Amino acid sequence: MNCDFSTKRRTLTLQWHITSRCNLRCAHCYQDSYHRPEFGFTEFLSVIDQYKQLLIKLNRKGHINVTGGEPFLHEDFFDLLKVFNENKDYFSFGILTNGTFIDKANAKRLKLLNPSFVQVSIEGDEKTHNSIRGEGNLRKVIEAIKHLKHNGIKTLVSFTAHKENYKSFPAVAALCKKTGVFKLWTDRMVPFGGAEKMHESLLNPKETLEFFKIVKNCREQKKWGRKNKTIIELNRALQFFVNDNYPYSCKAGESLICLLEDGTVLPCRRLPIEAGNLKEQSLDQIYFGDVMNGLRSNAPRPEGCSKCSYFILCKGGARCISYAVTGNPFARDPGCPIL
Repeated sequence: MNCDFSTKRRTLTLQWHITSRCNLRCAHCYQDSYHRPEFGFTEFLSVIDQYKQLLIKLNRKGHINVTGGEPFLHEDFFDLLKVFNENKDYFSFGILTNGTFIDKANAKRLKLLNPSFVQVSIEGDEKTHNSIRGEGNLRKVIEAIKHLKHNGIKTLVSFTAHKENYKSFPAVAALCKKTGVFKLWTDRMVPFGGAEKMHESLLNPKETLEFFKIVKNCREQKKWGRKNKTIIELNRALQFFVNDNYPYSCKAGESLICLLEDGTVLPCRRLPIEAGNLKEQSLDQIYFGDVMNGLRSNAPRPEGCSKCSYFILCKGGARCISYAVTGNPFARDPGCPIL
């Protein structure tokens, strides 16, 4: 999630959606299908081998974020995590889950497999969160966080901001502090797939800047105290307007690639431009193919960015949101507060 301006070996992150099955139907979810064909364990091993070979070719470190749907629903999930652990010299791994399957027993199993982190989502205060993710869901997420913390597993919380929930971010920050979450980070909703119906809920430029200021204020509040170790991340597209970091630029197709359950490869789950399928091409061929190369190329400045001094680093903001709104990933981010 951070920009890498060092001379160290960069990381190639694979976000791997092993299943489309899910026990929830969250209002802003990008999925629009929950019954897609999916790989089995033998195909999993082939993916891992191809990923390792690509890392070697690029001379990069690796990291896999395994998710779904809900990854715990795949019958080979824990067997896959064991293989990840056996390949720790090549890559680390994290788990993105809705948290509903993390009880005492599963938290203990996860501890033995040594994930870098487990990420769950909280979308606001109890009423707001449950309106998005289902009645009673926040209580289950809090229980999952407690089980993970008890087993010494770093827990991340993701907050997806839109018109209906962005003002409740302080409640999420307070809850993360109370439960001992390692890191809280946030990004704006992308209105595509299952979330296309929420197109009118996309933050406008004024609301985007207001939201970033809310996050910054939560970050800087003295009442958090020295004992609180929760990090509030503020390093995503356009967030540099209220932060001192370098402007974040989209890493899709460069240091981030996405694999769906049926073998489809995307630059990013939030940027659904098909780059190929592992049933027809190797991961190496897809990574160096036209779609990924096109995203890595220096595209012309979008209209509205022509005189902006931030463009060389920002590159127009969140390409996923631009693509969802305009159909062009190189268009100007519609949430940009510079008019």
